[in-house]
Amino acid sequence: MKILFLCGCLEPGCDGVGDYTRMLSAEVIRQGHDAFIISFNDHFIQDTGSGCQFTTGISIPVYRISSNHPEKDRIALAHSIVQSFDPDWISIQFVPFSFHRKGLSFHLGKRLKQIAGVRNVHIMFHELWVGKENIKNLILSSLQQLLVTNFIHTLKPHVIHTHLPVYRIKLNTIGVSANSLTLFSNIPVYNTAIPKDDHKFSIGFFSQVSASPDIIKFMSRINDQVGRSGKELEVIMIGGNKITMHSAGDFIEQSLQLKNKVVYTGKVPPEVISCHIQRCNLGVTPLPLHALGKSGTVATFLAHGIPVAVPSWQNKNSKNDLPFFSSAMQSSLLLEPEIGHMHRLACAACKSRSELDLKTITKKFLSDLNPIKGE
Repeated sequence: MKILFLCGCLEPGCDGVGDYTRMLSAEVIRQGHDAFIISFNDHFIQDTGSGCQFTTGISIPVYRISSNHPEKDRIALAHSIVQSFDPDWISIQFVPFSFHRKGLSFHLGKRLKQIAGVRNVHIMFHELWVGKENIKNLILSSLQQLLVTNFIHTLKPHVIHTHLPVYRIKLNTIGVSANSLTLFSNIPVYNTAIPKDDHKFSIGFFSQVSASPDIIKFMSRINDQVGRSGKELEVIMIGGNKITMHSAGDFIEQSLQLKNKVVYTGKVPPEVISCHIQRCNLGVTPLPLHALGKSGTVATFLAHGIPVAVPSWQNKNSKNDLPFFSSAMQSSLLLEPEIGHMHRLACAACKSRSELDLKTITKKFLSDLNPIKGE
């Protein structure tokens, strides 16, 4: 198959959906197909042009269209690339704010239909409409829901995917059926791990961090249990924004009296990230329970066989919310600060590793598209 992926931006390391699209495209190529990526609204560049991007040893042809161009020019440029590449599929990697700064591009479906023509269309919904926490968001949510409904109605996609059970439920409410596609880890597992220190219980924050009251309370109870077991708590701040990581780390250190027990890796390459993650006994995410399935950070911990604590579920979500389509991945989550469950959780996390494999997920993606080819 020939698959053209369309996303908002392709600046490496600066746009999560762009990074996802690049890795998926690379594996599509590795598995014997052709792939091309267009970034349709790329605000990281001033000049539009073609080139190649590299990941996992694969070169992917790309065409980046600057957001500085008027929409009609961006449509014309994208259409010319589609005509030249002549794909079997157009795969739209959808995030409302990738295509419009307020997430309200009401003519997006019509514009992308001009680009796609009669070709098969696939949509991956990385995000849908925002929540309804206040009046402003209620209005925005209603408008974005209308946008998504019109978007689907106009494009008439042959296949729709999403990472989150809650998104599939929301799509069902507007009469749309979506297939599941697990989010893969963007950090490969490297066999360079430092052996765990039996005298320490290491908790890791990767990229995303918070020192909210929920997390401080959760970690305080973990710290007490670790101390009673005769070990010391260590907190590893992996990657992320230096100021954010140090600010949260300082507060955690003071609140839990962990002097010299919070360590920072800084910005390091993937093989070093993998090494530090494998040092951890437990990962921590500040995200709410229902959103874990679209978190690359959570996927990375689980892909390394490390369970993940979710301190924020108690105040914001029901325990019955399903963060993943996979029962093994759901069984890898620590919802209560009780380290007595760690062995069971670690076993579940190890079982879920194969489900987070890029090769396996790409095979499912291609399989879901392949039966439609040629219709």
